Amino acid sequence: MTALLLVLQILFYVWVYNIVYEYARIIHYVALALSLILSTYILGLKGGKIEVKLPWVILILFFPVFGSLFYFLFRNQKVRKKIRKNVENQIYATSKISHDADEVFDELKSLDKSIYNQANYIFNSTNMPIYNDSTSKYFPCGEDYYKELIKQLQEAKKFIFIEYFILKEGIMWDTVLNILKVKAESGVDVRLIYDDFGCINTLPQNYKKTIEALGIRCEVFNPIYPVVTLAHNNRDHRKIVVIDGKVGFTGGINLSDEYINKWERFGHWKDTGIMVEGNAVKSFTLMFLETWHIYRDNNEEIDVFLPKIENKGNTNNKEYIQPYMSTPMETEEIVARNVYVNILNSANNYVYITTPYLVLDPELEEALINAAKRSVDVRIIVPAIPDKKLVFAVTRSNYTSLLKAGVTIYEYTPGFIHAKNVVCDDKVATVGSINLDNRSFYHSYENGVFVYNSNTIKDVKNDFEETINVSYEVENDFERKIPLLNRIKTSFLRLLTPLL
Repeated sequence: MTALLLVLQILFYVWVYNIVYEYARIIHYVALALSLILSTYILGLKGGKIEVKLPWVILILFFPVFGSLFYFLFRNQKVRKKIRKNVENQIYATSKISHDADEVFDELKSLDKSIYNQANYIFNSTNMPIYNDSTSKYFPCGEDYYKELIKQLQEAKKFIFIEYFILKEGIMWDTVLNILKVKAESGVDVRLIYDDFGCINTLPQNYKKTIEALGIRCEVFNPIYPVVTLAHNNRDHRKIVVIDGKVGFTGGINLSDEYINKWERFGHWKDTGIMVEGNAVKSFTLMFLETWHIYRDNNEEIDVFLPKIENKGNTNNKEYIQPYMSTPMETEEIVARNVYVNILNSANNYVYITTPYLVLDPELEEALINAAKRSVDVRIIVPAIPDKKLVFAVTRSNYTSLLKAGVTIYEYTPGFIHAKNVVCDDKVATVGSINLDNRSFYHSYENGVFVYNSNTIKDVKNDFEETINVSYEVENDFERKIPLLNRIKTSFLRLLTPLL
């Protein structure tokens, strides 16, 4: 959009120069004056953060005409009214499981106050409780995740809920779809949600009709219409599978062949996932139904999808599992980001992070730097081969300040790492769909799983350490090797980070 604005701005001035030459200077100064007035207005607005206001001011001052137009079109990042109406349904639905929380929270508080604080923050922000009667299993690669997913889908008896950002016809999705078709024919309630933008280049038009012809109920999240609106910016980036209310899957893995390395796009694709069994799956079920009820069946009785599972957890060594969500309807509470910030702020020994994108807002950057300056071993793995060159340039623009503070950064040399994991102090970990970027924090519907006292924590840490062995450690003076023009470009891009 910035490149388009620049081109349009140039064309505008060419038009002014050639058509109304004698008035060109007057028009230029009028546009400049109006841009200064609008910039002053933006900076003076109550509320909002300066790091979000400043990029707008820069765009408007550089491109007075089209920067101003862009601002008036896209300044209000509002979710569609139809989606907002579902908030009340979500509050009602999640209240059905809130009563499970008190006893577990008391137990957790006696074990570790910092973990209790984090779990309580998630609960107060999302109404998703923490469970001590469930188990989790970590998958260090898409291939292992896919194998287990197929196995669990084949055992479904009552219902299957699937919600994904990307579906693409091929080995992975076609195999899943064949199972869904058979299950639907046998009477299993099969429902599918996919994001329209995520699948815009991967599925045929009217794919919903194709799915429903198989007996599978289907909805397309936030369909793309030929209308200029920022509502299109809110996407469903979640990856959720719920089977019979007893098994739930999530992580970074979409249903497309590159995620299981059956198709190579950017070298070896490294991704991760997690499976949860037990009562904690209720939270996944409610996340799915929240989205489903935006479009249909918003009065259906949900209790049938929330079975009570007895004694699923290990009573001698309890896992504490808390699936959670984050939505762009949040204004002050940016749950996706704050979970990461809270982990960094409470860390004592180490924090290991894997993310495909490192587009930091001030709060997260400050938390990373402060942790490193407290002598916490902060390490981050990002891709060496990018899928989006622009975002990769912004990712690298964040290296210098982090490296100076003592953060260690690695680039995954075999290819593209798409995993979204955080593990800390051998105590806690998160696995989910949430990238370290503004899109995940502010624009997308996301989800994750927070775990404590679980073997999953050891597995995530071991996977991180093994991934480091095939990654390149970024040198402290790496910026000196970048041409000056590229450094100027990335500095400008970083200034516009809040608009990415």
